[in-house]
Amino acid sequence: MRFVVLVGLLSLATGSIASATEPKIRLSKVGVDSLLDPRKLGEGPLRRAVQHLRREVAWHAERERLHAVSAAGSRFAAIATGRYDKTRERIVYRGRGAIGFVNFGDPLHPMYFPEPPEGLKAAREWALQHPEDLEAQSVLLDPAHRLHILLIPQAESQHIAKHLTAPITRADIQRTAALFDVAHDLAATLRLKLKPEVFQNGEGTVTVGYQHLHIIGERHPGVAIPDLDFPNGNRPAPSRR
Repeated sequence: MRFVVLVGLLSLATGSIASATEPKIRLSKVGVDSLLDPRKLGEGPLRRAVQHLRREVAWHAERERLHAVSAAGSRFAAIATGRYDKTRERIVYRGRGAIGFVNFGDPLHPMYFPEPPEGLKAAREWALQHPEDLEAQSVLLDPAHRLHILLIPQAESQHIAKHLTAPITRADIQRTAALFDVAHDLAATLRLKLKPEVFQNGEGTVTVGYQHLHIIGERHPGVAIPDLDFPNGNRPAPSRR
C-alpha cells in the first residue's frame, strides 16, 4: 500500500514540477538512496520532485498515524462511560473523575496471554537497551509480582490536550496534574513499589488516542488488588466475541 502511495505521489510531484522546457522525470532514475537523501540528486527538477514527495509521504504517514491512534481510543472511551464487557476488563479504581484498570499485558488481566519465550527475550533486550522507554521496563519485572495499571479520566481527552494535535492550555495541565495525583495516591494505597515512576507517554509515541497514565510496579504480598465489578471473587470466564 505504501509503495503504491510512494509511486503515485512521485508521479504527481514530477508532473507538477515539470514545465514545457523540462521533460517529465522517469521513476527509474530515482533510487532508494535518493529517496532517503535528496542531496544525492544534485540541483534540478528531480531533486525538487523527491523533496516534494518526502513532504507528501510524511504528511500522509502522520495523518494515518493520528487516525489509527484516535480509533484505538474507543476501548478506553467505552470503559470511561461504562459501556464495556465486564468479563474482559478488570477495574481496580473508580473515583475523583478517574478510572483505573489492569493493562492487557498484565498477568491479572482477564485476557492475559503469556509472551512466547522468543518474544519475551526480544522485549527484555529492548528494555535493557532503551531505559528511556518506561513502558517497556515492565517486562523486566517478575510477572508473579508485576502490576501494570492504566488510569484514565472519565471526561474524554485524547492526550494532555483534548485532541492529539491541539494546543495545551493551563486548564489541560491542571487537569493532567490532578490525574497524576490520583495515580500516585492509588499506587500508595496498593503499596506498589513503583518501577518506574508514574508516567504518561509523549504525543508522538502514544498508540491509543485516549489520555492514560501508566502505573507500573511490584505488588505488595499483603495487599489484594481490587476487582470492582466482581468484588466477591466470582469472576466468570471472559465472554467470546
